[in-house]
Amino acid sequence: MKVQLFEPLRIEFAQPNRANDPELALIDAILEQHPEFIRLFEGDF
Repeated sequence: MKVQLFEPLRIEFAQPNRANDPELALIDAILEQHPEFIRLFEGDF
C-alpha cells in the first residue's frame, strides 16, 4: 500500500539566537573550525 501526500512534509527549524546562548556560540565556533568532529559523530544521529 502506497501513501500519497498532497503536500510535501516540511520541517522548519528556527535559527538559534547565539547572542543569548554562549554555549551554542562556542559549539558553533568549534564545529566551524573542526568539521572532522561532525564526520566523527555523524553515525550517532
